[in-house]
Amino acid sequence: MERHGIDLAGKNVCVVGRGVTVGRSIGLLLMRKEVNATVDVCHTGTTDLADHVRRADVIVAAAGSAGIITADMVAPGPRGSSPPTWWPPALSSSTWA
Repeated sequence: MERHGIDLAGKNVCVVGRGVTVGRSIGLLLMRKEVNATVDVCHTGTTDLADHVRRADVIVAAAGSAGIITADMVAPGPRGSSPPTWWPPALSSSTWA
């Protein structure tokens, strides 16, 4: 994110997965004072995962289960918005909602 100039200061980040390798580690990195993001680390014990994901500005999928985050859990982006310039080219604009 830093490489692409994305400022996460004050943003709500939802990390789904609490594994030591990715989930917990990325959560700790994002909470450092230099990044200053507000981080929710969600896991199998989280009640209403959809609510946490929907409120997030940024979602990090770090769970070991495919499909744990579904489209209906993600808040829509601003109308008329387009993918950022760093958006992976394999994903078309039609996937940006």
